[in-house]
Amino acid sequence: LAREREAWGMPAARTILGLTALARGRPSQAIAALRAAASGFDGEHMELYAAATRRLAGELMGGTEGDALVREADAAFAGEAVVSPARMTRLFAGEVKRASA
Repeated sequence: LAREREAWGMPAARTILGLTALARGRPSQAIAALRAAASGFDGEHMELYAAATRRLAGELMGGTEGDALVREADAAFAGEAVVSPARMTRLFAGEVKRASA
């Protein structure tokens, strides 16, 4: 995907890299990749994908900064009349269980 000439290819690839990092027990790498994906999707005006990747990054981060990302994403979803931001996040950004220690 990263080599695709379509502008959405890189943020989509970063989403997959983030989910892969999460599955491998590397939450810091996952958060960085998901935040980069969100920025890329913002640049392409793909608001729902941006909100989903931003929300997932916020959930992983936790704390004040993570909660702010989740609220920002939820506001974007609400603006598009999305009833369940958590479900929409799974649809657009996937869901991966963390690797066990």
